[in-house]
Amino acid sequence: SLVDQCRALLGRPLLDDHAAESEALGREQESATRDVVKASMEIEGAKADLAVLHAEEKDLAAGILRHPEPSRELKEAVEKAGIPAAIFADLLEVTDAVWHDAVEGWLNTQRFNVLVPEADFQRALEIYHALPAKTAGVGLPNLAAIHDEEVHPGSLAEVVEARTPAARRYAAYLMGDVIRTDIPTLKQYERSITADCMRYASHTATRIREDVYRRWYIGREARQRRLQEVRADIDRHGRGIEGFLAATREAQAKIEIVSRVLRQLPVIEELASADERLKMARAQAEEID
Repeated sequence: SLVDQCRALLGRPLLDDHAAESEALGREQESATRDVVKASMEIEGAKADLAVLHAEEKDLAAGILRHPEPSRELKEAVEKAGIPAAIFADLLEVTDAVWHDAVEGWLNTQRFNVLVPEADFQRALEIYHALPAKTAGVGLPNLAAIHDEEVHPGSLAEVVEARTPAARRYAAYLMGDVIRTDIPTLKQYERSITADCMRYASHTATRIREDVYRRWYIGREARQRRLQEVRADIDRHGRGIEGFLAATREAQAKIEIVSRVLRQLPVIEELASADERLKMARAQAEEID
């Protein structure tokens, strides 16, 4: 019967009160419609993220590691003025993987400082000063004031190689006296750090936040690691889109089922009424007999 067909479509019995059933179906239809809209928005967001990830994947495959926007903007601005510039992290390699987290963690935002030739510092400073405030936080080292620093035995600078003499000098300045150590001997040095990023300076021990060093920016290994992360994110977003598409199909199917049942409710109600009238007529006929 038509009632049985509707019951099979909905996966539940119809309510005896057809008005209440119509209201319930209307709510189900509205809920499914909201699900479709939500899934569509999620799909669009995931597609936008995928476009960014694919662009970054292309850069990484070409050997380009993206740095925070303020550093990139400063670098591009001084280069536009004809000043050679480089982001500090791009000039370094960590030679001991055990200490890579420590190097990233100790340098922290200094990884993204922009290095320019000594003779161009003042001009680069004026360009920096003229840039919008959103470039705040980027370091512009005055390399002329940084002389050859001693690299102490066992220091963090010993596990870092630099591509240019200026970067080597700056690395020695920042890390030449930061001693690689462990917890029992951490406080024996003016400045020190453990492989798991407990640092000691100014007579104070501080655990470096994991989010500071979790994503590497220094060296070839950082590019390979980021490439793996980006490809994993691309795969995750792809699976997410598939899931949202499946949810969309399910919600659309629900809308179609509810619409079909809603169209049949007046027919079911009319048939029920006709059946009731027929029963009454038979009853009356029996009374006459």
